[in-house]
Amino acid sequence: MSKVFLSRRAWLVIMVVSGFFCHQLAKVAGSERYDVTGPPEVRYVPGEVLVRFAPKANGVQRTTAEKNQVLSSLGGGTVEYEFWLVPGGSLVKLPPQMSVETAVQVFNKAEGIIYAHPNSELTPLSTIPNDPRFGDLWGMTQIDAPEAWDYSTGSSDIIVAVIDSGVDYTHPDLAGNMWVNADEIPGNGIDDDGNGYVDDIYGYDFYYHPVDHPRDPDPMDEYGHGTKMAGILGAVGNNNEGVVGVCWNVRIMALKFAGSHGMGNTGDTVLALQYAVVNGADVVNYSYGSTWTEQMPFLEDAIEQAGNLGLLFVAGAGNSNQDNDVSPSFYPASCDCNNIIAVLVTTRDDSRWYEDQYNASNYGLTTVDLGAPGPGILTCRWGGGYDYIDKTSAATAHVTGACALLWSINPGLSHLHLKQILLANVDKIGALSSYCVTAGRLNLYKAAACADAVGAPVFNIKNGSGEIVAWFDDLGNLILLGNLTQNTTPSPSNDKDEFRVQNATGDVAMIDTTNGNMTIQGSLHEQQGALQNPPSDDFIIKDSNGNIVAYINLSGHLYLKAKLYKSQ
Repeated sequence: MSKVFLSRRAWLVIMVVSGFFCHQLAKVAGSERYDVTGPPEVRYVPGEVLVRFAPKANGVQRTTAEKNQVLSSLGGGTVEYEFWLVPGGSLVKLPPQMSVETAVQVFNKAEGIIYAHPNSELTPLSTIPNDPRFGDLWGMTQIDAPEAWDYSTGSSDIIVAVIDSGVDYTHPDLAGNMWVNADEIPGNGIDDDGNGYVDDIYGYDFYYHPVDHPRDPDPMDEYGHGTKMAGILGAVGNNNEGVVGVCWNVRIMALKFAGSHGMGNTGDTVLALQYAVVNGADVVNYSYGSTWTEQMPFLEDAIEQAGNLGLLFVAGAGNSNQDNDVSPSFYPASCDCNNIIAVLVTTRDDSRWYEDQYNASNYGLTTVDLGAPGPGILTCRWGGGYDYIDKTSAATAHVTGACALLWSINPGLSHLHLKQILLANVDKIGALSSYCVTAGRLNLYKAAACADAVGAPVFNIKNGSGEIVAWFDDLGNLILLGNLTQNTTPSPSNDKDEFRVQNATGDVAMIDTTNGNMTIQGSLHEQQGALQNPPSDDFIIKDSNGNIVAYINLSGHLYLKAKLYKSQ
């Protein structure tokens, strides 16, 4: 008799319905309080904190008045506004006599509050040079984009939200790809579509400064960073104009949260993220961040909830040569959210970008997913023309554009399946083996070929964070995040999460859900066509019509109706 085992945190629920298996995961939330004391160099908005209030004993969220009562009992403070994406989440204005440091310490010890932390400022993850033009689009060649464009050049149905310093929506190489709110009438002072924002045509400006910059409907770039991100991921292609983005045809939603100095904060980020979710964005490009000794729970909660609603969040790993696996880490790239794709910078020779001990790409074997081209990337410039940008920002935009392109090829993919296809099809780079989860750099062509070939998922294997590391589709493909070892008896380890198939004497197949590697005692048999009925004791995968698309027999042989896609 075959047995299927799942050890410890792999957390796999297997339902057997007429031989059809379905895996689901639930994330267990910890109840510990957060230590949100930041390092001395971290800057934050004075006079305000982000607070997540606990619900009342009956499970109902507190009203604004009830939140203010809690604050009053702690020495003051007023709820300025509330975030629906984070239940109980609020931005709290402090009384003049209370410092941010004192408020965080007092609030985090109080009943009725889950956590509180400063409204941290976030910095862009690249410099904006004044250098003249000196290169070309080498990054597109590096990731095999021209070959991928044979599959698709994009789709206007895919929306990318650029949460940044704004976007120059008049740039001739971006104007044709800008998201436009067709249900809003420009300039009439009315919220025509009822989404809570007046005259929001290209997105919205969430950046706020009490003296000289109220929030308003115009997300025009005033710093230049966001326009450069938009150019890399989605400049119009084949128009005889300047450059081309990774995804030629896409809709770019401009969500401004940073001002003319390039700085933004956590609260305004979450406001922009809420807008992206409500208005149908598929993926967020976020090339900002901050080093912090502990988690940034408010932003993490918002990103996680956005992921529950199907949104991918692509974030830069940072540029300070630090290991994001240890504290202090870099957020939001290091947030524990399965919808985040964290990106480091690779160079023309496929090494991790490194200038000196203070200027180099951050890395992390568990917190950074993959690399992408970064130094000297030509892109669109705010106000017209073209310029160069580098570091993690440029790498992040390449990956965001790749996500948009893959969705144009296979729009039926969930955000987690799309992420897994992207990560399972990198180019393995020896120089990256110590720096990121996949030990690889983005390969758009491999990912596009896989996205074009796969069907609907019928069997998912996930790790303890809810990330998909392997899945079978209804065509008989197996998509594997890691690699396959054949004719080797699996060697389970108590230190890893595993999905295991056993016969009467022991393991015959195993998938390590930490890294997505699979070991089978037998061999792989691909493209078998219609699979005959195997013995009922075999581990069998069926499609929704009950047809067998894959199985593992008692000798550890893996049979696929179609193909195996794995990280090379």
